[in-house]
Amino acid sequence: MSDSMDNYIQVGIDFGTTKCCICVVGQDGIPTVLEVDMTKLDYKELLPSYVSFIPNQVIVGEAVKKMTETSNVLYDPKRLLGLSLEEIPEDEKKSFTFDIDEIDNHIVYMVENGNKNNEPEPFRPEEVTAFLVQTLLAKLEEIPEYRNKKKKYVVTYP
Repeated sequence: MSDSMDNYIQVGIDFGTTKCCICVVGQDGIPTVLEVDMTKLDYKELLPSYVSFIPNQVIVGEAVKKMTETSNVLYDPKRLLGLSLEEIPEDEKKSFTFDIDEIDNHIVYMVENGNKNNEPEPFRPEEVTAFLVQTLLAKLEEIPEYRNKKKKYVVTYP
């Protein structure tokens, strides 16, 4: 059997600063943008780039934006990617609702997530982005026609 693109589902993931989405081109050649955030009333195909931690759970998307306790609401992972603390203006740091620190010259979010020793846990922006990827890919696998199929991925981080 040939290993041409005809045998694959083509998947595109776009990470924006504030929202991300996933699109699939099936074997019929028709692109479909998947609905990924069912907590929203409109634009369900756009997943807000927000992540939060509560004990034993990671929450992503619109549900996070509605949370009233904001110290563990993480956003802007794309914008903070690869930066050091000194590269962020002081007035901007003060506007964050989350705590940040620096480990090995990279920014980390400091998250109170209810771990055993109640110490804040560091998460790099790449790790926060991974929770968004996990959510998008889980939505893809919920659709029977795409489940357990060979896929080729394109990820944009404009």
